[in-house]
Amino acid sequence: MVAGGHVSFVPLESAPSRRYQAGDRAINKAEAAVIRRTFTDYLAGKPSRTIALELNREGVPAPQAR
Repeated sequence: MVAGGHVSFVPLESAPSRRYQAGDRAINKAEAAVIRRTFTDYLAGKPSRTIALELNREGVPAPQAR
């Protein structure tokens, strides 16, 4: 999923050790968990507004432009 129009990645230095090339990416596991939760809630019938309000109430940061 692309949250807020941005794909969530971690810097390569934080990714598991291996040889990297320009353009390689690693998934940000913390942000991926929020994305999975969002999809799960939505597929369970929860309105997107409710999902957003819950995430805000829990202090989950909104996507940032990079």
